Amino acid sequence: MYGVRWPLVENQIRRGLRNHTYGAVRMKKLDDGTLVPRAHQGWDFYAPVGTVCFAIADGKVASVKYGGDYGTQIVIELDSIKCLGHKIYVMYAHLNSIRDRFKKVGAAVRRGEIIGETGKTGNARNLPNPADCHLHFELRTMVDAPQGDGKNLSTSFIGRISPGFLYTEPPLTSKVFDFCAPIGPLSPTRKNVTNGDN
Repeated sequence: MYGVRWPLVENQIRRGLRNHTYGAVRMKKLDDGTLVPRAHQGWDFYAPVGTVCFAIADGKVASVKYGGDYGTQIVIELDSIKCLGHKIYVMYAHLNSIRDRFKKVGAAVRRGEIIGETGKTGNARNLPNPADCHLHFELRTMVDAPQGDGKNLSTSFIGRISPGFLYTEPPLTSKVFDFCAPIGPLSPTRKNVTNGDN
C-alpha cells in the first residue's frame, strides 16, 4: 500500500494474542476486582534475541535512546509517508543493539537496511518465557510521544497511530514473511552474499 516492508523477516504478533497489538487491548484488575481496559501503544512482534530488524521505508534517524521501559530504542522519521498531514515516525524498542551508523540523529536510512537486533531491554528484560521475546513496534506522529502509564486511555495514545495504518491487520494467527533482500551485512561476521558483499 505504501511501499513499506515489514520490520522483520518473520512477522507475527507475540503468542498470537490481541493484547500484544495496538489499542485498549489489555486488562488491569483494580483492588475491588473490577477489570478495566489498559492501553498498549504498538505491536509486539515475536522475535528471539538477536533477530535482525529492518527499516520499513526510507527516512532518517530522529532519536536513539537507552534505558527506561523501552530500553534500547530507535525512532526513524519516514520520508514520504504522512497521516492526516502529520509526519510518521517508527519506533523499534527493547533492542539488543543498534548498528553504529544509525546511532547518530539525522543519519539517512534506506528501506530494507538492517538497523539493529532485537533484545530484552527495558521492561522486557524480566520476561522469563522465551516465547515472550519481542520487538515493540510503534507508529507515531511525534518523535517523543509521551509514554503514559497505559491506564489513562484519554492520554495513552497521544502522538501514536496503529501500525494497522500501514499493514491493515496484525498478523495474529499466521506469520507474514518479508524476504526482501536486506541491505548490508546480516551480522558483523556473516556477509549477505545476495547483495555482493563478500
